[in-house]
Amino acid sequence: MKIESICEQGSGAVNEDVTGWNGNRFWVLDGATAGPHKRFFGGESDAKWLAGAFSDALSKENETGLPNTELCSRAMGRVRGELGERGAGALAETVLKPSFAMVIANIAEEIEISCLSDCAAAVWGRGSVTPELFTDRRVEKAGKRTRRVLDYIKANDIPKDRAKALVFRQITKNRRLMNAENGYWVGTLDGSAFARACNWKIAARDITELLLCSDGFARLFDYGIISLGDFFANEVPLKEAVGLLRNHETAMPEGSEFKRHDDAAAVRIRF
Repeated sequence: MKIESICEQGSGAVNEDVTGWNGNRFWVLDGATAGPHKRFFGGESDAKWLAGAFSDALSKENETGLPNTELCSRAMGRVRGELGERGAGALAETVLKPSFAMVIANIAEEIEISCLSDCAAAVWGRGSVTPELFTDRRVEKAGKRTRRVLDYIKANDIPKDRAKALVFRQITKNRRLMNAENGYWVGTLDGSAFARACNWKIAARDITELLLCSDGFARLFDYGIISLGDFFANEVPLKEAVGLLRNHETAMPEGSEFKRHDDAAAVRIRF
């Protein structure tokens, strides 16, 4: 296997994306909170801390035969164990608690892919014309609500401070649906969402490439800068791909996105 990865900070104050791998298991995490960066645990932000601590814990888990979701539960148990009583504040039921989107893949005779929220995986096979994309669609309703707020701000030329408050208010409303029935599911310190992850298994024998990425990297395809098929077929390096994305984002009209440049993380595995 040949492994390529990137984890580039966007225009926010903190890079809350994380990439990692352990043996034949690979992952991308995208940390998030609602509102300003909290520092309950110290460091740059609680979301960065949680994503980083969970990634470190995954790196220490060596049970290669475990399903992704079971391994994730064990890893988060390790994080809670190391925190002890300090974790009580972050386990409180609040929309401000740190969380992360996740995609994780275990490569064996079958490739097992597990996803929470808006991280994604894509596979490219021998003789493929169209890549196959795997992601958790349950978060899309929340994303569409935020998009309507952004469109309203742009259409009405809302001042920057007021616009920021409107977006944070919508994000807070969205997060009330976090890890709830008829809502969406993300990784949190209590580990409750792992059992609700979207899971797929695909035969590895015909796969030549696997891409795992955060939604910030996936903007490359969402904006139509390059198609997923051309990305694979032309073997576009990850650094070059992010460069294309940043150039496009820089040229976008003001207010097109809440963050002009989102954190962008990806791991590509070639077989």
